[in-house]
Amino acid sequence: MEAAVSCVVNEGMPTASCVAKRADTSFGELYKPCLLPDSAYTSRMYLASVISFFCVLIYLFFGLNVYRANPKAQANRVFLALCLNYMLAALFSMFQYSALSLEACLFWNTLHLPFSFLSVGLLMHFHIVLCTTKKQPLWVYVLAYLPSLYFIAYAVSGRAYLGDFALGPYGWYPRLMAPPLISALNVGIFFLFLAIELALLVLYRRRSRLRRVKRQARALMHAMLLSFAVSGAYNALVLGRGLPMPLLPFALQLIWIAGIWFALKRYDFLGLSISFASRQIISHINETLLLCDDGLTIVETNERFRKLSGYADDEALGLSVSQLFVGEDLNALVLRLQSGVEQQGTVEACLRSSAGKAIPVMAYASTLRDKAGELEGLIFVAEDLRPLKQLEALNAKNETLLNEKKLLLAEVHHRIKNNMATIRAILNLQASASDNAEAAAAIGDAENRVLSMAVLYDKLYRADSYRKLSCDSYLSPLVDEILENMPTVAAIRVEKNLGDFDLPADALLPLGIIINELITNALKYAFKGRASGAIYLSAESAGGIIRIQIADDGVGLPDQVDVGKSPGFGLSMIESMAKQLGGSVRLNRGERTAFIIELNAAACPA
Repeated sequence: MEAAVSCVVNEGMPTASCVAKRADTSFGELYKPCLLPDSAYTSRMYLASVISFFCVLIYLFFGLNVYRANPKAQANRVFLALCLNYMLAALFSMFQYSALSLEACLFWNTLHLPFSFLSVGLLMHFHIVLCTTKKQPLWVYVLAYLPSLYFIAYAVSGRAYLGDFALGPYGWYPRLMAPPLISALNVGIFFLFLAIELALLVLYRRRSRLRRVKRQARALMHAMLLSFAVSGAYNALVLGRGLPMPLLPFALQLIWIAGIWFALKRYDFLGLSISFASRQIISHINETLLLCDDGLTIVETNERFRKLSGYADDEALGLSVSQLFVGEDLNALVLRLQSGVEQQGTVEACLRSSAGKAIPVMAYASTLRDKAGELEGLIFVAEDLRPLKQLEALNAKNETLLNEKKLLLAEVHHRIKNNMATIRAILNLQASASDNAEAAAAIGDAENRVLSMAVLYDKLYRADSYRKLSCDSYLSPLVDEILENMPTVAAIRVEKNLGDFDLPADALLPLGIIINELITNALKYAFKGRASGAIYLSAESAGGIIRIQIADDGVGLPDQVDVGKSPGFGLSMIESMAKQLGGSVRLNRGERTAFIIELNAAACPA
């Protein structure tokens, strides 16, 4: 059977012979030329195809760019489908405009039309997803796609939607539009859907207090209206006047799609929204968390919150922060966060459970802002204070007993100090009554050793902690006491360089005896025959090592005297005490005679 269409060549076109095709023409023959135009005409003819090809690439970029930013967001997935739909429409149009036979043109047009009609439903679908906060019932989406399905069925039924095609200077173009009834229906549905989408954007803009959302809605409306204006002008100036120009609706719709892409990209709708982020993040955190929007409405909670408050899965959603939290401090903090005075804060408040019970919590609140600095919402982290309150109540009951124990321990140290003073007095009397000079000297040495213990217990009695004392607060007064108890000593100057670090209480007694022994010996023997001299005391703690040095600028020690070799009791006792502390003592001879005590801080008794 002969084909029902014929090739039409416009006036001014190069002459060509048209070969009629049969209705059973194979797919491989669809691109077989029935016209043999000259080369200049061919270059103009492919212009529409080049435009179509660039539209294919641009639509693909827009869709993938949005989708890759957040593949799980429903709006992003619908936008990708919309872009892919326009991409296929442009692809088939590219083949249609550059077809070298009428049969090929009609074939590719049949494939192009369903995707062109489907875009109407996809655009409505996108605006429903973007502008509504709740999931819509299935029948809403059925109504959105119903016109598209009708026109697709009309186009694939074999009835021509567009009229006769002619070959113009830029490729094939429709000389006649669809039948008047179908065209009127198409225009009516287009205007109806345009009005619905504009209404959705207006409500979307008014419902939010965010400037970012308002600007985004305004950008979407501007893109929609600009695309509509350009399409109307094109149809009136080109198609309405019967000019031999290809139909490029997908190219004009590129204005709309580019506007949507810009609105999503510019106003940060590609990232995680509050509702999406909450599901993915909050549910995996063990702390009690709540998420609210910029209107202080709870949009998400996690399992720990539901266990603490007794609310069911979604029972707390939609409540305001003031309905869940009670406390003037928290209300004031929320106002400061909303105004931008603070970005985060912590206050004590009460969480109202589902049963109406007030649960004391420590509430940490922080703002969630977009890149433009607009407030998106607040996140609350609440810590249950009931165990702490119970502990505070228990501590209050035991506070009296604890104070009594502190007083008792202080009294013990005070009595020990008094006993030390008594022992010193007895030793002093004994030394004064002794006719043996060596015995009196030995008793005096014992008195000085008791002095170091008395100083220690006096400091422990006055200290806030009985477990440790600072190096300076113990050694400095100890040296002063030793100097006061030896009034016959020459004018000896003592220079102290004591670091600010703590010493454990159990290490202080043997350390005090060592310091007492070394300074007493220096006062007795280092400055014989001299009117003055100097003793240098330094202490430091670095790298876990405590280093104490006692030096003098006196006459020095005989060569046969050394730590561990001296026949006297004093140096032997010093070495024994240092080993008791897990340390060592060494003697340095030089311009100054110096004893260096090194202790391992970790090895000292605690």
